[in-house]
Amino acid sequence: MAARLDTAATISPVKAAGPVPRPRYGLIFALLICLVGGIVAPLLGLVLSIVHALVPGDTRLATASMAFTFVSIPLLLTGAHLMDIFDRRRR
Repeated sequence: MAARLDTAATISPVKAAGPVPRPRYGLIFALLICLVGGIVAPLLGLVLSIVHALVPGDTRLATASMAFTFVSIPLLLTGAHLMDIFDRRRR
């Protein structure tokens, strides 16, 4: 008689636990920098714009306030993209 392979003993219904994925601290750090920077940059631009209204002769304040306001949009978009990547990797 031929040896019979017992399939119930070789196939386990429980999956073997693999290594636990480590959190990616670089991704989390970049995500936080982008989101916090995207929130703080327009506030700093607003403060600089108010200071420019009080000191009308200084053009550097106006330039800096516009720069901080414009930088906030790419920071928020990059932070949202990194949040999607982080969420996808967690699943």
